[in-house]
Amino acid sequence: MDELLITSLFIQNSEGQDKCEICKKKKLINCCNRCGDGICYNCCLSFPHEYDTVFNICFKCSEEIEKQFTPTLVIDREKLKLLKQRIKKNRTYVKRKRFSNK
Repeated sequence: MDELLITSLFIQNSEGQDKCEICKKKKLINCCNRCGDGICYNCCLSFPHEYDTVFNICFKCSEEIEKQFTPTLVIDREKLKLLKQRIKKNRTYVKRKRFSNK
């Protein structure tokens, strides 16, 4: 998304000067839409939202959300080795059985 648009929406919807909960510097502050902590533009992820607003998530909440997205992909290394060997030998195709109508 356009970085200038997100920045302008953040400034437009900010509540004023206060200390950020993460970096502890006095900056333009907005609230995290998940936990409600005060956050500055550098300490959050901002997404354009409906009615020209910004959806803000602080880095603490984004880390918690990322933990919920653990990968479920499990790679069986032995099967992968077998596949690599078959590719080297050009034996990746399986012979199909012919059905006879007797």
